[in-house]
Amino acid sequence: MYVSYIYFYSVLSALSQFPSIFSKIIITKEYNPNGFYELLLFIDGEFQIVYIDDYFPCIKNTNILYFIKPLNFEFWALLIEKAWAKINGGYQNIINSWPIDFFRALTGSSCVELIHEELNSEELFNELYYADKNYGFCISLSNSNKEVVKKGLLNYHMYILVECEKIEMGKNLYLHLCKFKDPTGESNWIGNR
Repeated sequence: MYVSYIYFYSVLSALSQFPSIFSKIIITKEYNPNGFYELLLFIDGEFQIVYIDDYFPCIKNTNILYFIKPLNFEFWALLIEKAWAKINGGYQNIINSWPIDFFRALTGSSCVELIHEELNSEELFNELYYADKNYGFCISLSNSNKEVVKKGLLNYHMYILVECEKIEMGKNLYLHLCKFKDPTGESNWIGNR
């Protein structure tokens, strides 16, 4: 898996909790023997139909897909990847994209980018908590930090917010808990819980 492609997997993983989103994106629901498919993406401020064929880039002289490597050849993921590449001018232009851009293209929803260093821990938790409780999505990008790596996380890797909880420990004293998951399963937190 390409580390620079993790945003793609992260967004698809986060949205997989809501399968109805994918049924709206992929207009052509059945196999098309003519190899022609229609997808609906949010482009330049409006939803537009993107037309694609079913030819996908492979490693030279093989049938191994070059970019996304879906489990069990999940065709829908290949279609979304190709439509995303088409609206960005080619596959080379979708490496190292921001998850916000891809998420917006799939949903048409507004997005907010939070810079962890610009917020104190209370402000950051409140933003995450609000997103979690109001059906928002949150994808976090780790930076290069030796202490984080010692605790089992990866540098420059994306994590999806699963849930936030605020537990009352006493008068005006709360324990803030956030649960994230790694969409690739490559990292495992070994720091304090």
